[in-house]
Amino acid sequence: MNERKWTDNKANKANMIQGKFTPDEIKCLLHAFCEYARLSGIGPNGVVEMCSKPSKEISDDSKKAWCKVAECLPTRSVQSIHNFCRRRFNPDNYSGKWTSQEQQSLLDLCTTLGNQWKTIARVLNDQYGGEARTRTAENVKDKYKQLGAENAATRQVGEWALEEVLTLLRSVEKATKVQILCPSVEIKLRIKDSEANCDVPETRKKVSGSCVKVFSKTVRFEEILPHVVYDLNKVKSKLVEQSISQISWAAISEKMKTRSSDDIRQYWNLKLLPLFIPDQHKWT
Repeated sequence: MNERKWTDNKANKANMIQGKFTPDEIKCLLHAFCEYARLSGIGPNGVVEMCSKPSKEISDDSKKAWCKVAECLPTRSVQSIHNFCRRRFNPDNYSGKWTSQEQQSLLDLCTTLGNQWKTIARVLNDQYGGEARTRTAENVKDKYKQLGAENAATRQVGEWALEEVLTLLRSVEKATKVQILCPSVEIKLRIKDSEANCDVPETRKKVSGSCVKVFSKTVRFEEILPHVVYDLNKVKSKLVEQSISQISWAAISEKMKTRSSDDIRQYWNLKLLPLFIPDQHKWT
């Protein structure tokens, strides 16, 4: 086994997986962390200390400890493992539900202070927290991303519009080089803002040769999938091959403007990917 180094996120970046940790990775990491704590005899206080300090503040000895723990996941950088454990196992990181008032305060503070996460966390804790519920800078940063970050004002919630789904599919096509939508099929969206007051044909959609017309915003992608997907079997096999590829959900979010990166990743994994791969192999 190669010796892990604290800076392997830079030296070996091409071979490192990014994105959310899978349940199997979390289980493996938790076991390795507990085993290290047992063998080193650091005890509960030592575990808390390891998970409490940000990267810039930890000692060389602590870096060595994280390198040891990281041996269980050779395709994850040591620093990403440290950051994950700080978020997951730090007892000082209150991760309870955010109220609507807290969320709005967070967005307002980010507009004023930018990415000064420590300062923002301190202000929020003074306003809403207390000893029983403090939020760390990481928790605040993660929530801001979840709310859409710079696109928070235009972020939509609830059902996805067909136009959004098509934008996501075309973005995945571009990132993976996998042809999903048939290039010879034209998809025309003829959806009015108010369906109740417009002349809507009896059919919600119409397929004519290589043209698919959609007249109702209630039409879901599943309904037009047989008519617009290039080759379902080929798409399935190609997506399986590409399943470990890293897609920048943040970049797609910036393109769409209406969904956060978390919204997009979850919609892809839970709604779209199962349409192509029934066993639902999730991407990170």
